[in-house]
Amino acid sequence: MLLPSSSASQYVVGWCTVLTEDWWTYEVCYEKEVQQYHAEDGKVLTAYHLGYYQPDDEASVETLTLHGKGTKFLAQQYVNGSDCELAPKQRSTEVRYTCGQDDKSIIQSVREVESCSYVVTILTPLLCAHDDFVSVEPPPQEIHCRQLPDSAPSPDAHVDL
Repeated sequence: MLLPSSSASQYVVGWCTVLTEDWWTYEVCYEKEVQQYHAEDGKVLTAYHLGYYQPDDEASVETLTLHGKGTKFLAQQYVNGSDCELAPKQRSTEVRYTCGQDDKSIIQSVREVESCSYVVTILTPLLCAHDDFVSVEPPPQEIHCRQLPDSAPSPDAHVDL
């Protein structure tokens, strides 16, 4: 199981979370599958499997750095999804679990990084207390300001308002 053992008991294989974005609904079922579908009036009209879980004994915490800030995540690979109409391959997804402060786990985003290859980010409070996810902020730097020798204000420069 990919999540830390202290957290994993709250996830069971097949536990699912759903996000509806515009036309599509995305469903990630932990250690099972990722799906994308469009439904109207409770009836699924179009559906794609974005991949089935592929176990990885080598999984580790990774860091993605954006705008100078690092985000730690655990990744799971989901492969052998529906055939891709745009390329000679099957759909696949990397699901990234990262610390989220909400009370429940939610899908933060779904991105198609190239044709039929997806990255899903899930925020979960289950990782926030785990040692690998606790952020250690560097101590703030103290700033010392000094006036430059040639920039002393002139006593005559004072103006009353």
